Amino acid sequence: MMARAAAGGARWSLLFGGRTRTAMAFVDELEDRYPGSVTARPQDVHGLLDLDAALDEVSPGTQVYCCGPEPLLRAVEDRCRDRDDVTLHVEHFTPKHIDDARPDTTFEVVLDRSGTAVTDRRRRREPARRAGAQWRRRRVLVP
Repeated sequence: MMARAAAGGARWSLLFGGRTRTAMAFVDELEDRYPGSVTARPQDVHGLLDLDAALDEVSPGTQVYCCGPEPLLRAVEDRCRDRDDVTLHVEHFTPKHIDDARPDTTFEVVLDRSGTAVTDRRRRREPARRAGAQWRRRRVLVP
């Protein structure tokens, strides 16, 4: 993403946080390749990222991209929620937690060869396995 932005002449900057500098993947290469655009802030030296200061510096219309652990994403989402001057894009390392307040959903799986239909509210494999389907190396063998 940074290479494309730089090649296209876009103005961009990276605020790169991590617990320690040695834990920050490719930090030296990024700083060498994009001098002046990458700001490394390891937590053991600088503390937590100053998100308020970083977001206060962005120009109206800025696209903010954030990836990292869930607490960081929540903090950035909270700070950008009421801002009309930025558009936030996040990438989760793990699926975002959603309260399971929605009703159970029933679904149907039809086994191709046998035409057997299995309906269940649980994981797909369990009802299919009860109907005779077998999984081997990511291929489904259907009775």
